[in-house]
Amino acid sequence: MSDAARIGTVIVLTRDVKASRAFYADLLGLPVLSDEFGMVTLDAGVPLLLHPAETPQASRGSVNLQFTVPDVDDLTRRIAQAGLTILTPPRDMEYGVREAEVLDPDGHAVFLAQPL
Repeated sequence: MSDAARIGTVIVLTRDVKASRAFYADLLGLPVLSDEFGMVTLDAGVPLLLHPAETPQASRGSVNLQFTVPDVDDLTRRIAQAGLTILTPPRDMEYGVREAEVLDPDGHAVFLAQPL
């Protein structure tokens, strides 16, 4: 076994766990692993824990998430229809993906990438 650290869980602090669950589970399609104790754990390759922020400032972070998706154009359209913010519409990038940047319900930047 390697001594290198590995990501065990990604924790997203949120003002509204229900709204965040709707974004990550319903729109992005991440399977729900558990929904208890006021927190939701989703399967994003590693556990993604939606945890209530204890203060409004606690949900302001500097970590961005990127999800590989099968159809970035369709998903971006559905996110816009849900009333969420699209920062950058889908575009082809020189590093081999079609990418969009959106905001989750707490204003966390989420990149959606479709391999070209």
